[in-house]
Amino acid sequence: MVHYYGWGPIFYFLGSAHFAGSWHPLASHFIAEHYTFVGEAETASYYGPLNYLTWNVGFHNEHHDFPYIAWSNLPKLRKLASKYYDNVPYHKSWTGALWDF
Repeated sequence: MVHYYGWGPIFYFLGSAHFAGSWHPLASHFIAEHYTFVGEAETASYYGPLNYLTWNVGFHNEHHDFPYIAWSNLPKLRKLASKYYDNVPYHKSWTGALWDF
C-alpha cells in the first residue's frame, strides 16, 4: 500500500483511529453518549464547543429521536424542543465524562 499510495493513507488511518476510538478526549463521546451517568437515562447529549469540530455528534438524544434531521439542524431542533430536552441528562465536557467514567 505504501508503495502505491505513499504514507498519507497510513497516517490518515492512524489519526482517525486515534481521534475516534482511543482515550483522546474527542473519542470520549462514545462513553458520554452510551453509558448511564445519571438515573436510568440510557443516552446523554453533550452541549459544548467541540460540537463545532465533530459535526454536532454531541446532540445524541436529538439524533436518536429524529434520525433524519441533518446534523447541521440539530442545534435548531434542540432550541425548538427545549422543554423536552432540558430535563434529560447531558454533559458539559467530554473530558469530564471521560474522567467520571
